[in-house]
Amino acid sequence: MKTIFILTMLSLLFLTCNRNVNKELSEEEKATIISDITRTFEIAGEGITELDAEKAFSAFSKKEGTKYIRDGHLYPDIETAKKQYAEWFKSPDAVKRVTTYDTLIFDILDENTVLMTSIGSLWVIGDTTGQKPWVIAYTGLWRKEDVSWSLMNMHNSWE
Repeated sequence: MKTIFILTMLSLLFLTCNRNVNKELSEEEKATIISDITRTFEIAGEGITELDAEKAFSAFSKKEGTKYIRDGHLYPDIETAKKQYAEWFKSPDAVKRVTTYDTLIFDILDENTVLMTSIGSLWVIGDTTGQKPWVIAYTGLWRKEDVSWSLMNMHNSWE
């Protein structure tokens, strides 16, 4: 009986010491995460401006199950989305656009997971018609993979 009690107590001690506890991040650590994600997101945005599908999709994880929704359309995978964008970027209808962000919100769920919410304006570069920019919204789930941040799931829509 004493042996069972000791083994039970040791097991509980082991489980308690071994459980994954989310560490509290310092303000400096949070700022670094936000800066890293913002820069990665900006680089992908440059891909839209430059009509470069590889760069536009560079923020996405290469892992299976990564999701992208654009205006109510769920792509079956990132490669399909990237290919469709590449084809459109080569078409005569493609226009260079730039996004400015009015709102960028980062909810740091833990040291490896961040939910980003953004509202911005999508402008046609060099437009002389006076066309108003589109309002664009992004929601992205970011995960730390190895040493960099990647989008695991992104939704965007515009009006």
